[in-house]
Amino acid sequence: MSSPPSASNPRSPGFTLIELLTVIAIIGILAAILIPVVSSVRESARQSQCASNLRQIGTAMHLYHSENGRFPGQNDGSFMTLAGKRGGDGGAMGGAYRTPATERPLNPYLDVADHPEADVEVVRCPSDDAVMYDTAGSSYGYSNVNNYLHHPPPNPRGVIDYEVIAPTKTPMAFDINAGLLAQGGGVSAYEWHGDPRKYNLVFVDGHVAFMEIEPGRRITRNYTFFWNRGPI
Repeated sequence: MSSPPSASNPRSPGFTLIELLTVIAIIGILAAILIPVVSSVRESARQSQCASNLRQIGTAMHLYHSENGRFPGQNDGSFMTLAGKRGGDGGAMGGAYRTPATERPLNPYLDVADHPEADVEVVRCPSDDAVMYDTAGSSYGYSNVNNYLHHPPPNPRGVIDYEVIAPTKTPMAFDINAGLLAQGGGVSAYEWHGDPRKYNLVFVDGHVAFMEIEPGRRITRNYTFFWNRGPI
């Protein structure tokens, strides 16, 4: 028969209920602090990758201009198909979105036009959960250096760099949600970078900015989506 534990060799007690609840509460507090921080860091990394994508697209635009004397014009009536993969069913614009990779004029300058069904990751924003990329073949829209918003009337010939009134304020390409928001469309369902009004844009002069777009404002003091009209 075993003898009861002596005072010099006590049996180790388990955790009390209060101690367990305290530990659980501490873990909950730490999780509440860390999860938003981790999410913010992850989204910041995605935003940076998206900005890098647009910088490469901007370089491709200027390479195209160097060889052709002008920026690419709209090749099929859509402002989203200058680069990218063949898109899916885009409703009224489905025909344009189905443009194969080999017919998107910027793809040769991105070194990705070897096959009609080529995947073009450089035009996919990491925050685009395949919504725009799979539909249109690109996460990005292209500005009025290519007759964005059909104003002035569509001009397939494209625009020469010296025709751009405000190159430091005119975006060449941008997160498509920036264009939708500038037109007055609601894009809350496609919030990409932690703020439903802030998106990446690459401008005609080559710089990339992460900036706020005012709903329904295509021209402000900070940007103009029209090559022939300066900021107000």
